[in-house]
Amino acid sequence: MLDEIGELPLQAQTRLLRVLQERAVTPVGSHRPEPVDFWLVSASHRDLAAMVAAGTFREDLYYRICGWRQQLAPLRAWSVPERQGLILNLLAQMDPALQLSREAEQRLLAHPLPGNVRQLKQALEVACVLAEGQGWIEPAHLHLPAVAGGASSPLGGNTLREQSRQRVQQTLAECGGNVSEAARRLGISRTTLYRALREEG
Repeated sequence: MLDEIGELPLQAQTRLLRVLQERAVTPVGSHRPEPVDFWLVSASHRDLAAMVAAGTFREDLYYRICGWRQQLAPLRAWSVPERQGLILNLLAQMDPALQLSREAEQRLLAHPLPGNVRQLKQALEVACVLAEGQGWIEPAHLHLPAVAGGASSPLGGNTLREQSRQRVQQTLAECGGNVSEAARRLGISRTTLYRALREEG
């Protein structure tokens, strides 16, 4: 698993391409290539096609690794029930004796969590330590950074839906109505975006 392939310098990209083509690596201190058998799974939050156009990512490597692509929506694009389920599942794994107060849950749901699952796990891990032995995680146990436009605050589901609707409309307007480009910028699939637009009526 190569976590952020978009951050590989060009020299490392060239080495990776050679390994993919030759299916062999040369161990350090050796001059004899050793055959390897593997599947490459890579991830990136960068626009690799744009990097190819800019000359910062090898075009031949890009087409070599794009055999199958899956775009994952950021947490902020998940539905409230989906995020609630993930939060409760992670909390149960970390400390089954702890529960989230409604206010703490609303604060987590209201935060855009730009760090996605990693940031959510970090916030819950810290909260579990601070709330140990108390039975409940309260808003004071959640240490979430302020977001653009002000600090996060407990918001209800309607407010979250309104924020999401406004963001979709703004992005669509910026893209001149181009749904594919808007979905790419939002980090969601076109299907998800079409569904959001249908729900708006």
